[in-house]
Amino acid sequence: MVIALSGKCCSGKNYISDKFKSDGFTIIDVDIVSRDVFNSNQEQIIQLFGESVVVDGILSRKAVGEIVFSDKQKRLELEELIHPKVYQFIINQIKANSSTDYIINIPLLKKSELIEHLNGIVWIRSPLLLRIIRALKRDSYSLLVILKRIWSQKKLSVKYFKSSVDIYYIDNSWFSKQMEGSYNLTLNRLRKG
Repeated sequence: MVIALSGKCCSGKNYISDKFKSDGFTIIDVDIVSRDVFNSNQEQIIQLFGESVVVDGILSRKAVGEIVFSDKQKRLELEELIHPKVYQFIINQIKANSSTDYIINIPLLKKSELIEHLNGIVWIRSPLLLRIIRALKRDSYSLLVILKRIWSQKKLSVKYFKSSVDIYYIDNSWFSKQMEGSYNLTLNRLRKG
């Protein structure tokens, strides 16, 4: 079974991913895979963004992030470079271990060849205010930067995949008991197939 776990910024993907891991799933963390792909494509990224993203002789992920979350065209160009390589890595891992149950913790789920390999998508829903509070606690960014990042995902939705794959929802709100119930219900549905 291969399930994509997604949701908007600070919806609780890593927390839910850890719960799936404790329930026996193998986790593919797309942030980690993306970081590896980013690091192995530094020359192309510097060509794309210029020397302003090099700090003390090192390509700065933070500098690139500040650009892509404020410039849609640059974000699309970076995604064009990185995403196909990330998706191919994931597909290769799934094919190499086809009997393994996977959760793919993927912040930006987009239409791609990866969708063909999924048995379902778990979408985490979380209130906007709670997501902002989580981001302020977790990240060392200003409120303005966090709001820009959240705004850049305003159109991010799972509805585009309804005709391609089964969709499951986990509500991760202010109440942990509600989230636990939502998680357990989803886990049971996934196990039943």
